[in-house]
Amino acid sequence: MYNQSKIASGPLYQLVIDGKEVKLSADDIAHVMRKKLAASTAIQRIFDRFGISIDRISELKIEFMPLEKKYAETNIQGIQVNETMLQTPDFIDKYAFVFAHEIVHWLTRIKEEEAYFNDPEETLGFIASVAYELEQTRDLNEVWNKIYNKINWHFNDEKDARQFFENMVDKAKELLQ
Repeated sequence: MYNQSKIASGPLYQLVIDGKEVKLSADDIAHVMRKKLAASTAIQRIFDRFGISIDRISELKIEFMPLEKKYAETNIQGIQVNETMLQTPDFIDKYAFVFAHEIVHWLTRIKEEEAYFNDPEETLGFIASVAYELEQTRDLNEVWNKIYNKINWHFNDEKDARQFFENMVDKAKELLQ
């Protein structure tokens, strides 16, 4: 798990992980951090509190970059970590708390994005759009091509986006009856 990458992109960092000295790329370190977070009972419970599967941690992008006067920043894509912290051999032990903190910000961004479709106004707006198109005797494929992409980009999972669209079609049909 902690062996040097066969094909490392970028510099290798000398770290101590679980008492062993290893050289890892930034990508390898990100992978280690995702695994450690996923194994943490506390982090698993945080995911549960947000109603988000711990499996989604695989979507968490971790990047190391220059950040002035802060440990990390977080957005919907992931966590940007101050690269200077990688100069500390015990980086994982010393700074794992930063990732635990930032994971809450990341999960909050995910929930904010998902809340868009929990807004009755937005949901009814999509139902109205689908109903209008169906009322105009548009083929369901035409409706799909016109509206689905407006829905899809709000979701991380294609299956969830399809399910949401199918629910909108069902509700639109009810509206037309």
